[in-house]
Amino acid sequence: DLKPVKCNAPCLSIIYISGEQGVVDEGDKKIIYTDSSVSATLVKTMENYWIVESIEKVLALVGGIERGRDQSREGFIGLEKEIVNELINSKNLIVDAGLRLWGWKRRTLIDMLSITYSPYIPSITGYKDKAYDLISKLGFKEPEKVTAGDLISDPKYIKDLVQELLSILKSVSKRARNPIEVLGRVYFTTLLGHEIDLMDLYGLYLTMLSLSGDALINLFYLPQDIILLEQLLYLYEKYIGDVVKEITENIQTYIINNGLPYINAGIVKRPEVYLKILSELGLLPQHPVKLMSKDGYLYTSYSEILRTNIEYERLLPEQLVLLKG
Repeated sequence: DLKPVKCNAPCLSIIYISGEQGVVDEGDKKIIYTDSSVSATLVKTMENYWIVESIEKVLALVGGIERGRDQSREGFIGLEKEIVNELINSKNLIVDAGLRLWGWKRRTLIDMLSITYSPYIPSITGYKDKAYDLISKLGFKEPEKVTAGDLISDPKYIKDLVQELLSILKSVSKRARNPIEVLGRVYFTTLLGHEIDLMDLYGLYLTMLSLSGDALINLFYLPQDIILLEQLLYLYEKYIGDVVKEITENIQTYIINNGLPYINAGIVKRPEVYLKILSELGLLPQHPVKLMSKDGYLYTSYSEILRTNIEYERLLPEQLVLLKG
């Protein structure tokens, strides 16, 4: 909920986000230069004129995770670090050391590795049997029972796991980015009356975005409706297995064929998750990544037109539908 307070700002404020720090005022426009995520920048800017709720700040941190803003030795940096400190002081955030995998406190290591698709690990994401073999290789006698606590108990396990994951990535693409550190800072919010891992909220965001097609509005309602957030967490748990299965099949096909003219869309109705994975693997094509729906239409997002610098008119003969977002 945004509650208006005394505001000396113009009635219309246009915010531009760029890549350098600083602020420039131009009449009724405010041009903001920042190296933080867009969500964190907006939250901190809105705070000058409105009361911003804690849940909105938490979701800004989820946006920071999506942008990799939390991967330094100190954790979050920039505006995200300010937000972290504010939430800690208000007792709405807990910071700990743990595994940076989805559901690391409540899932086995096999489930964590096979269900986390950002970062995407070829032949591990979506494959419990391959995750089992990987954990066996680390020296565990009962891989199916290994938890986060077991892995953290010996630094050698972490080191060996990271080396194995990096080796897998490099075998697919020399341009692949290094995987995020398996062990690092983890963040929990207590705003729902119990601890929720921000990595899980990140997984929820990616999953629900993928399922939503062009109906993104529910994601924007999250700050105002904690009940909706709880319902989405339930749906996330219900559909995550099907989403991972479809993503894995399509990415593996893409890798085997050294690219595809389009990716078949099933329950995953938006291209963003594929863009993120292909970017992490260093496999983004020069042309826009497109999804082929069951009704025969090709879909992509506005961001792909900007990335590839292709004039929209050139794509019209393909019956291309642009998804907002």
